[in-house]
Amino acid sequence: MGLIQEKKEVSQKPSDNTSYIIKESMPDRAYKVFSETLSSGYKGLCITRTDPGELKKKYDLNTPFIWLTRQKNKDFLTSVNTEVLKMKIKDFIRSNKKSIILLDRLDYLINMNGFHNVLKFIYSVNDEVVVNDSILMLNVNPLTLNQQELTLLEQELRDLPKPRGDAGSELGDDLQEILIYVNSNEKVSFKNVSKNFSITKTTTRKRINKLADFGLLTVKKNGRNKVVRITESGRNFL
Repeated sequence: MGLIQEKKEVSQKPSDNTSYIIKESMPDRAYKVFSETLSSGYKGLCITRTDPGELKKKYDLNTPFIWLTRQKNKDFLTSVNTEVLKMKIKDFIRSNKKSIILLDRLDYLINMNGFHNVLKFIYSVNDEVVVNDSILMLNVNPLTLNQQELTLLEQELRDLPKPRGDAGSELGDDLQEILIYVNSNEKVSFKNVSKNFSITKTTTRKRINKLADFGLLTVKKNGRNKVVRITESGRNFL
């Protein structure tokens, strides 16, 4: 098709005064963006469900952490309380002129506090980000949310797309065709994709998951079926 090669590469570096949602099943891209932003002079705060000691080694992070657990830890601050997290985030933003906050595993925070409480927490933190030279990144697996919850988050947060240069190197004609097909149809299931492209269930799952990891598609369960929808980044990509 030659479409990808004609597009310019877009930097994935986030902009100041903005809050982002990164939709991916694994948080590797979120941590890489976080690390790269730190290297450009930002101060960072990482809020995570993963053992911070492992993250420090894997991504060479020298930044404060808040561990999302109810267990006390001698090396890291721990909390699952949104009021405590909100206070810590605001204090950090106000104490650092250029700061970036990464909150990984939003689904866990929702399970501990309820979606509406977490949404209020996000509203409050985003207000603080907007009036300061700060960045907020929330990483979430879209499969852990229903469509209404995801829509509410998307209304408050901007999508952080994968750089087109990186996606283009891995997005062959087969994936582009699926993306175009989903964009052209209002409601698409895995079965629709398998039938339309004459591919197996396994191949369908792999291709759709890859597009979802790039942030170009979202997948939601609808009864026994999985419904596929294109994201804003997916539409911009075409």
